[in-house]
Amino acid sequence: MAGTAIFDLDRTLTRKPTWMRFVFRFNRHRPLFWAQAPWLAVCAGAHKLGLIDRTGIKNRFLATLGWADRDRVETAGRAFAEREAETGLRAGVKALIERHREDGDRLYLATAASDFIATPLSDMLGLDGVICTQTDWPEDRKRGPRVAGRNCYGPEKARRVNEALEDAQVSRPMTVYSDHVSDLQLLLLADTGVAANPSAKLHRQARQHGLVIMNLDLNEGAPATSRAGREVSN
Repeated sequence: MAGTAIFDLDRTLTRKPTWMRFVFRFNRHRPLFWAQAPWLAVCAGAHKLGLIDRTGIKNRFLATLGWADRDRVETAGRAFAEREAETGLRAGVKALIERHREDGDRLYLATAASDFIATPLSDMLGLDGVICTQTDWPEDRKRGPRVAGRNCYGPEKARRVNEALEDAQVSRPMTVYSDHVSDLQLLLLADTGVAANPSAKLHRQARQHGLVIMNLDLNEGAPATSRAGREVSN
């Protein structure tokens, strides 16, 4: 029976995280950004200590984009997404997406990545929808862009997917792919939770909870079909 396949982005579909790479690439020619780097490092440290939440730290890095207008940021986001779609994906991703599509599943990206990266990448992969961190673009350019609502990470991501289920935007049976333990709640919400190239912490939790463990660096593309607590190549 056709259902929904939901994919995390960073280190699940892509080999590397996207957000910080985009920020540094976009600001690479701006001396002011590099002058701010020590302060941003302090903020990142405060986040690690639990003094700044993920929405707060995301806002600090979004502020570094404020020198450019919305069109420029979104154009750069599309260009970045195009490079990721061409060269940044794990080897088995496109085949896996195609197999789910052939099975009649609806395909969604669910990620903490900002909309100006996540939406164009979702479109390039031919997905049906995206659940991501939305950006507020104030008319007052002095304020710069900010997260609209909450950063779509961990429990917030699971909340949004559950909301989409309740609104019938997403249907069961639902298969969720993620590499990180922050998505454990979402993986357990799924009918089939797949720990794809999992972090060490998620690998342990996957064994404990009977999640499928998958290697998306292999180009075979067979979608997971059960909570077997076993490893599959792809």
